[in-house]
Amino acid sequence: MESTGQYRRGSQEPRPLRLRNEDPTNTWQDLDEQLKQNQSSLQSLRELIKQPAPSMGRDIVRCLEADSMPNFVGVRIGAQMQHVAAMNDLHNGDHEKAVQDLATLLSFTKLYERDPSLVNFMIHMAIVGLSVDVCWDALQADGWTELQLATLQQEWLDTDRILPQLARAMESERAARVYQYNWFGSHTF
Repeated sequence: MESTGQYRRGSQEPRPLRLRNEDPTNTWQDLDEQLKQNQSSLQSLRELIKQPAPSMGRDIVRCLEADSMPNFVGVRIGAQMQHVAAMNDLHNGDHEKAVQDLATLLSFTKLYERDPSLVNFMIHMAIVGLSVDVCWDALQADGWTELQLATLQQEWLDTDRILPQLARAMESERAARVYQYNWFGSHTF
């Protein structure tokens, strides 16, 4: 935020936002170079997420019995990489690529959407948050074509399906807690 109280676009900051305590000398040029070096990985990620798996295919009873939780770190890192790529595109003024990267980022909300866990829901909401950040930044930029704006709007229309998933996530959590209470009640230590 500027001293005048006005928000600034993240893509227009003097340096890219750092998510961790990385080298404070990072620059947009460094970020651009790193993204170019990893372009094949980013492209593979874009291709994979075009048809996101709706479920992990886990047997919920086995998972409850084993007290195992799926690891969503890969989903989070993949979404964060798309967020960074989109912000870099906006910094470079490449609206077309930014829309593509935002579409890919939003596709992460479809990954495992049939798995009703609360953690999965929270990851999806975090991805929506990253997407809002990119979209807000994008809409502050000049030079958009009507087709690009229409594409951006179309990508957002699909996010209406996310919030109603909260009820299923809560039902899933209640069922897991009931299972745990029953297990503790039937076992002695």
